[in-house]
Amino acid sequence: MASTFFETGRTWQKSWLHALRVGAMSGLVALALITSSEGALVVIDQDTTIDAASPIFGSGIEVIDGGDGPTQVQILTGGTVRGFTGLENSEIVIDGGAVTFLSSLQDSARLVLKNGAIGCTEQVCQVIDYDALFHVTDSSTLHVFGGSIGGNIALSGTGTAHVYGKNLALQSQGAGSFVIVSGQFLNDQPAMLFFDYLVGYESRIMIHNVPEPRTISLSLLLIGVIHGIRRSRPQ
Repeated sequence: MASTFFETGRTWQKSWLHALRVGAMSGLVALALITSSEGALVVIDQDTTIDAASPIFGSGIEVIDGGDGPTQVQILTGGTVRGFTGLENSEIVIDGGAVTFLSSLQDSARLVLKNGAIGCTEQVCQVIDYDALFHVTDSSTLHVFGGSIGGNIALSGTGTAHVYGKNLALQSQGAGSFVIVSGQFLNDQPAMLFFDYLVGYESRIMIHNVPEPRTISLSLLLIGVIHGIRRSRPQ
Protein backbone atom coordinates (compact mmCIF):
# COMPACT_ATOMS: atom_id res chain seq x y z
CA MET A 1 0.00 0.00 0.00
CA ALA A 2 1.13 3.51 -0.70
CA SER A 3 2.46 5.53 2.18
CA THR A 4 3.53 9.09 2.78
CA PHE A 5 5.60 10.14 5.80
CA PHE A 6 6.05 13.73 6.90
CA GLU A 7 9.00 14.14 9.28
CA THR A 8 8.40 16.99 11.67
CA GLY A 9 10.32 18.56 14.50
CA ARG A 10 7.48 18.01 16.96
CA THR A 11 7.89 15.68 19.90
CA TRP A 12 5.44 13.42 21.66
CA GLN A 13 4.79 15.99 24.37
CA LYS A 14 1.77 17.45 22.60
CA SER A 15 0.22 14.03 21.99
CA TRP A 16 0.66 12.30 25.31
CA LEU A 17 1.90 14.73 27.95
CA HIS A 18 -1.63 14.90 29.32
CA ALA A 19 -1.15 11.25 30.30
CA LEU A 20 1.75 12.05 32.61
CA ARG A 21 1.59 13.00 36.24
CA VAL A 22 5.18 13.96 36.95
CA GLY A 23 5.99 14.83 40.58
CA ALA A 24 7.27 18.32 41.39
CA MET A 25 10.66 17.01 42.45
CA SER A 26 11.23 14.77 39.41
CA GLY A 27 9.33 16.78 36.79
CA LEU A 28 12.25 18.73 35.32
CA VAL A 29 14.40 15.62 35.09
CA ALA A 30 11.66 13.57 33.45
CA LEU A 31 10.80 16.26 30.92
CA ALA A 32 14.46 16.77 30.07
CA LEU A 33 14.87 13.06 29.43
CA ILE A 34 11.74 12.94 27.30
CA THR A 35 12.71 15.95 25.23
CA SER A 36 16.28 14.86 24.62
CA SER A 37 15.38 11.29 23.75
CA GLU A 38 12.59 11.99 21.30
CA GLY A 39 13.06 11.77 17.55
CA ALA A 40 10.89 13.34 14.93
CA LEU A 41 7.23 12.39 14.93
CA VAL A 42 6.13 10.57 11.78
CA VAL A 43 2.74 11.81 10.54
CA ILE A 44 0.93 9.35 8.28
CA ASP A 45 -1.98 10.38 6.06
CA GLN A 46 -2.22 7.45 3.63
CA ASP A 47 -2.83 3.73 4.10
CA THR A 48 0.43 2.27 5.37
CA THR A 49 1.87 -1.04 6.50
CA ILE A 50 4.65 -1.08 9.10
CA ASP A 51 6.45 -4.43 9.33
CA ALA A 52 9.91 -5.98 9.15
CA ALA A 53 10.22 -4.96 5.49
CA SER A 54 8.97 -1.40 6.09
CA PRO A 55 10.05 -0.43 9.61
CA ILE A 56 10.04 2.88 11.44
CA PHE A 57 13.04 3.09 13.75
CA GLY A 58 12.88 5.05 17.00
CA SER A 59 9.89 7.19 16.08
CA GLY A 60 6.30 7.47 17.14
CA ILE A 61 3.47 7.92 14.65
CA GLU A 62 0.50 10.26 14.36
CA VAL A 63 -2.23 9.02 12.03
CA ILE A 64 -4.57 11.52 10.39
CA ASP A 65 -7.13 11.44 7.60
CA GLY A 66 -5.79 11.97 4.11
CA GLY A 67 -7.24 13.38 0.93
CA ASP A 68 -8.88 10.04 0.14
CA GLY A 69 -10.61 9.76 3.48
CA PRO A 70 -9.81 7.85 6.69
CA THR A 71 -6.30 6.41 6.88
CA GLN A 72 -5.54 2.85 7.96
CA VAL A 73 -2.16 1.91 9.41
CA GLN A 74 -1.30 -1.75 9.95
CA ILE A 75 1.50 -2.64 12.38
CA LEU A 76 2.40 -6.23 11.57
CA THR A 77 4.98 -8.73 12.80
CA GLY A 78 8.41 -7.13 12.83
CA GLY A 79 6.99 -3.62 12.92
CA THR A 80 7.61 -1.47 16.00
CA VAL A 81 6.52 2.10 16.74
CA ARG A 82 7.46 4.32 19.66
CA GLY A 83 3.91 5.12 20.63
CA PHE A 84 1.05 6.36 18.45
CA THR A 85 -1.73 8.90 18.34
CA GLY A 86 -4.79 8.12 16.23
CA LEU A 87 -6.70 11.24 15.14
CA GLU A 88 -9.82 12.14 13.16
CA ASN A 89 -11.35 8.98 11.62
CA SER A 90 -8.16 6.99 11.28
CA GLU A 91 -7.81 3.28 12.05
CA ILE A 92 -4.76 1.53 13.48
CA VAL A 93 -4.60 -2.27 13.25
CA ILE A 94 -1.97 -4.12 15.28
CA ASP A 95 -1.48 -7.74 14.22
CA GLY A 96 1.84 -9.01 15.51
CA GLY A 97 3.57 -5.63 15.84
CA ALA A 98 4.76 -3.83 18.95
CA VAL A 99 4.22 -0.40 20.51
CA THR A 100 6.85 0.69 23.05
CA PHE A 101 5.60 4.01 24.44
CA LEU A 102 2.50 5.87 25.66
CA SER A 103 -0.29 6.08 23.10
CA SER A 104 -3.76 7.51 22.60
CA LEU A 105 -6.85 7.59 20.40
CA GLN A 106 -8.60 10.92 19.89
CA ASP A 107 -11.53 12.30 17.87
CA SER A 108 -13.25 9.28 16.24
CA ALA A 109 -10.15 7.17 15.73
CA ARG A 110 -10.21 3.39 16.13
CA LEU A 111 -7.68 0.78 17.23
CA VAL A 112 -8.05 -2.93 16.42
CA LEU A 113 -5.64 -5.11 18.42
CA LYS A 114 -5.55 -8.63 16.96
CA ASN A 115 -2.15 -9.77 18.17
CA GLY A 116 1.04 -8.10 19.36
CA ALA A 117 1.87 -5.92 22.34
CA ILE A 118 1.33 -2.37 23.56
CA GLY A 119 3.62 -1.38 26.40
CA CYS A 120 5.95 1.26 27.79
CA THR A 121 9.35 -0.39 27.47
CA GLU A 122 11.50 2.65 26.68
CA GLN A 123 14.17 3.62 29.22
CA VAL A 124 12.34 6.86 30.00
CA CYS A 125 9.35 4.82 31.19
CA GLN A 126 11.33 3.99 34.32
CA VAL A 127 11.49 7.64 35.46
CA ILE A 128 8.10 9.06 34.51
CA ASP A 129 4.91 8.67 36.50
CA TYR A 130 1.91 8.18 34.24
CA ASP A 131 -1.77 7.44 34.89
CA ALA A 132 -2.38 5.16 31.98
CA LEU A 133 -0.44 3.52 29.21
CA PHE A 134 -3.18 4.05 26.68
CA HIS A 135 -5.90 6.73 26.52
CA VAL A 136 -9.19 6.29 24.63
CA THR A 137 -10.68 9.79 24.41
CA ASP A 138 -13.41 11.79 22.66
CA SER A 139 -15.50 9.38 20.51
CA SER A 140 -12.72 6.92 19.76
CA THR A 141 -13.06 3.13 20.08
CA LEU A 142 -10.80 0.28 21.10
CA HIS A 143 -11.40 -3.29 19.83
CA VAL A 144 -9.31 -6.08 21.38
CA PHE A 145 -9.33 -9.57 19.84
CA GLY A 146 -5.95 -10.71 21.20
CA GLY A 147 -2.46 -9.56 22.12
CA SER A 148 -1.59 -7.65 25.28
CA ILE A 149 -1.76 -4.14 26.72
CA GLY A 150 0.82 -3.90 29.48
CA GLY A 151 -0.69 -1.11 31.54
CA ASN A 152 -3.89 0.72 32.41
CA ILE A 153 -6.32 1.80 29.71
CA ALA A 154 -8.10 5.09 30.46
CA LEU A 155 -11.48 6.05 29.01
CA SER A 156 -12.69 9.64 28.76
CA GLY A 157 -15.22 11.61 26.78
CA THR A 158 -17.46 9.06 25.05
CA GLY A 159 -14.61 6.67 24.31
CA THR A 160 -15.55 2.97 24.38
CA ALA A 161 -13.73 -0.35 24.56
CA HIS A 162 -14.82 -3.72 23.16
CA VAL A 163 -13.18 -7.01 24.14
CA TYR A 164 -13.89 -10.21 22.18
CA GLY A 165 -13.24 -13.74 23.42
CA LYS A 166 -14.52 -16.64 25.51
CA ASN A 167 -15.52 -16.77 29.17
CA LEU A 168 -14.87 -13.05 29.48
CA ALA A 169 -15.90 -11.38 32.73
CA LEU A 170 -15.86 -7.77 33.87
CA GLN A 171 -15.11 -6.99 37.50
CA SER A 172 -14.89 -3.64 39.29
CA GLN A 173 -12.04 -3.21 41.75
CA GLY A 174 -11.03 -0.62 44.31
CA ALA A 175 -14.52 0.72 45.08
CA GLY A 176 -15.16 1.36 41.40
CA SER A 177 -11.84 2.99 40.61
CA PHE A 178 -10.87 0.52 37.90
CA VAL A 179 -12.14 -2.52 36.02
CA ILE A 180 -10.48 -5.81 35.13
CA VAL A 181 -11.58 -7.82 32.09
CA SER A 182 -10.37 -11.42 32.23
CA GLY A 183 -10.98 -14.64 30.35
CA GLN A 184 -9.68 -16.00 27.07
CA PHE A 185 -9.26 -14.64 23.60
CA LEU A 186 -10.55 -16.66 20.65
CA ASN A 187 -7.09 -18.18 20.12
CA ASP A 188 -7.26 -19.58 23.68
CA GLN A 189 -4.62 -17.15 24.95
CA PRO A 190 -5.41 -15.65 28.37
CA ALA A 191 -7.05 -12.23 28.32
CA MET A 192 -6.31 -9.70 31.07
CA LEU A 193 -7.00 -6.00 30.58
CA PHE A 194 -6.97 -3.23 33.18
CA PHE A 195 -9.16 -0.15 32.76
CA ASP A 196 -8.72 3.04 34.75
CA TYR A 197 -12.05 4.78 34.52
CA LEU A 198 -14.39 7.29 36.09
CA VAL A 199 -17.36 5.95 38.07
CA GLY A 200 -20.12 5.09 35.60
CA TYR A 201 -17.74 4.29 32.74
CA GLU A 202 -18.15 0.55 33.16
CA SER A 203 -21.02 0.75 30.65
CA ARG A 204 -18.48 1.80 28.03
CA ILE A 205 -16.40 -1.34 28.52
CA MET A 206 -18.21 -4.01 26.55
CA ILE A 207 -17.32 -7.69 26.52
CA HIS A 208 -18.38 -9.92 23.63
CA ASN A 209 -18.33 -13.64 24.40
CA VAL A 210 -18.22 -15.38 21.04
CA PRO A 211 -19.79 -18.87 21.03
CA GLU A 212 -17.64 -21.89 20.18
CA PRO A 213 -18.08 -23.11 16.56
CA ARG A 214 -19.50 -26.36 17.96
CA THR A 215 -22.08 -24.38 19.95
CA ILE A 216 -23.03 -22.41 16.87
CA SER A 217 -23.46 -25.63 14.85
CA LEU A 218 -25.62 -27.19 17.55
CA SER A 219 -27.72 -24.03 17.77
CA LEU A 220 -28.28 -24.00 14.02
CA LEU A 221 -29.15 -27.71 14.10
CA LEU A 222 -31.63 -27.11 16.93
CA ILE A 223 -33.23 -24.24 15.02
CA GLY A 224 -33.53 -26.49 11.97
CA VAL A 225 -35.13 -29.29 13.98
CA ILE A 226 -37.61 -26.92 15.61
CA HIS A 227 -38.47 -25.43 12.22
CA GLY A 228 -38.99 -28.95 10.81
CA ILE A 229 -41.25 -29.92 13.67
CA ARG A 230 -43.39 -26.82 13.20
CA ARG A 231 -43.74 -27.48 9.47
CA SER A 232 -44.73 -31.12 10.07
CA ARG A 233 -47.51 -30.25 12.48
CA PRO A 234 -51.00 -30.54 11.00
CA GLN A 235 -52.64 -27.23 10.45
